[in-house]
Amino acid sequence: MLRPDASPELADLEIRRLRQVGPGLLEVDVSLLLKTGAGLQARNLTLAVSEGGGGTLRDRLRDEARLMLGAAMRMEKFCYEAMSLADRQVRPSAA
Repeated sequence: MLRPDASPELADLEIRRLRQVGPGLLEVDVSLLLKTGAGLQARNLTLAVSEGGGGTLRDRLRDEARLMLGAAMRMEKFCYEAMSLADRQVRPSAA
């Protein structure tokens, strides 16, 4: 799990599969390599981007990956905190 206070740097993005899912809309499976304070971490994401638009497809994928990573990190933090809270409520205190 990525630490919520860490901001990973997107070191590499590899396109694994690309599909056109609608007029002007692409669905792209990507593998990401992230640099964090703890080292390197790999992630797989499925991203949706427009076929046209500003910048290259790679630029649009990198931007979308950053947004999705931020959302994934917030969700992981929420789940981790919920599990920690539930675990504390289940265990009786040792005192």
